[in-house]
Amino acid sequence: MPRKSIELPDLGHVPTKLISHLWGVVPATVSNWRKAGCPTDERGLFDVGAVILWREGRLRGQAEPAGGANSENLERWRRARAVMAELDLARARGKVIDAATEEKADIQKILVVKNGLLGMAHALAPQLENVTARQAAVIVGERVRELIAGFAGERV
Repeated sequence: MPRKSIELPDLGHVPTKLISHLWGVVPATVSNWRKAGCPTDERGLFDVGAVILWREGRLRGQAEPAGGANSENLERWRRARAVMAELDLARARGKVIDAATEEKADIQKILVVKNGLLGMAHALAPQLENVTARQAAVIVGERVRELIAGFAGERV
């Protein structure tokens, strides 16, 4: 089935810096696009709609020479788009976690245990005076369980 030709509304004419910002590339990349035939007006400004169509044609052209609609490049592109769509969906559903946030939480847990261990002797010394070994074991065991609960993020 032949592809329909689309016409975009006039989205304006913009300089290289804005086109590079819109596409998330450096201005040198846009300069290379211009050299490769990306359309500009007589002032050297880019028609946003024309650039969209030009980029789409270039991307499609990269995928098609080795086999048209069944080319390996096109299939790779489709798989990549599917993976990105799945990732976006997982992110929207809250199924993707932020690594930096998780790392901060892990560091906080480690600090809870570290500080608890470093302060344990001082905190327990008064409680361990004149107690039997069995009583000392119970007191230390309770404090260790509190530290473990703190590491797990539980309230004690």
